[in-house]
Amino acid sequence: MYIGLAGFSDSYKAEGRKSNLQEIPKVIEIIKEKLLYWKSKKERLEMEIKIEIENRKDYQNEIRKGIRKFNSEKNEVGYFAETRPEGYGETFGFYAIKDNQLIGGIIANKKMQWIDVEIVFIEKQYRGQGIASQLINRMETYCKENDLVGIHLCTLDFQAKGFYEKLNFELIAEIKNWPRNHTRYEFIKYV
Repeated sequence: MYIGLAGFSDSYKAEGRKSNLQEIPKVIEIIKEKLLYWKSKKERLEMEIKIEIENRKDYQNEIRKGIRKFNSEKNEVGYFAETRPEGYGETFGFYAIKDNQLIGGIIANKKMQWIDVEIVFIEKQYRGQGIASQLINRMETYCKENDLVGIHLCTLDFQAKGFYEKLNFELIAEIKNWPRNHTRYEFIKYV
């Protein structure tokens, strides 16, 4: 007797595999499983799904909880837990002040033992005077003081790519057309 079950099971991959009568119940069980799988897959495809685009904080929190739970099941590191260590992800800054006036700064988040820089900005009249370098140096010192791994940041082609290269940041990604007609650069620096 020949059984044509290509693709049904690892044990029956070859089309036309010789079989004996004792294997027929197993073959029937495999066929039933596959039919149930395809039926449920078809039902899932037919299920109506509504896609919403909104700024729903409650939905965002549920999605974050879901991925954190998933990640924590796969990882022993506490940064994936549903509740994060104190200070995790909080926005804070390094600020340059002159004559009681804010002249620039860095806005960042602490995540996964890294500083994730959101914004670096220096007022135009103070650029080229080493202020941004001082801020980056202070951020590096902060990383060392707080046992952090390093700094991650992004810049655009019309911003400060050369500046970060001069400060020995490592280019890890170049993404063209982000935004359209420009290039986004991602850098890291281990401290």
